[in-house]
Amino acid sequence: MEELGHLYDIRGVKGKKSSRIGLYVFAGVGGCYFNPKGKFNNAWVELKPLRTEGQGMEGGPEEYSNFSLAIPMGIGIRKQLSKVLSFGLELQYTKTFTDYIDDVSDVYYDNDAIAEANGGIGSPSGEAAAFLADPQPEGLRYGPGNQRGDPSDLDAYLFIRAQVHYKIYKFKARSKKYRTRLRRQKIVF
Repeated sequence: MEELGHLYDIRGVKGKKSSRIGLYVFAGVGGCYFNPKGKFNNAWVELKPLRTEGQGMEGGPEEYSNFSLAIPMGIGIRKQLSKVLSFGLELQYTKTFTDYIDDVSDVYYDNDAIAEANGGIGSPSGEAAAFLADPQPEGLRYGPGNQRGDPSDLDAYLFIRAQVHYKIYKFKARSKKYRTRLRRQKIVF
């Protein structure tokens, strides 16, 4: 937490006071777990097991992992209101190394083959898989090979955070003698 005032608490020292506003940038390395879902008959259904783009099927892409490396980066500003209270606003952009956070990456796969791989065309799981692979009405569905996503553009996500910080513990020097001596010291130029 930022401190108000001067770096040293010495009596008689005049100078510029702290602005109480801090601007910062950050970057890091992390990981993320994702599990895309779609709504079918008013129920949320996991999309990865349905292989909506033919993942792992003949002529389809490889199955994807639910984990990805991520690089968060951003900028923030924080204003200190008092010795114990501050407010901040932060914008964070996170770049991932997967294109399947939304389960959309490349091209449409054959809907009948997706339904067959998930229990058959008449089964509830087969119908759910075919619908979620291409949720257009039956006559307007895209055919296999049509573009569904852009595999060259990996997924990313953005956060905007408003923060309130309250300091619940104030650090005090262990030795009162040292603290007093430092405050009473005179600076002579």
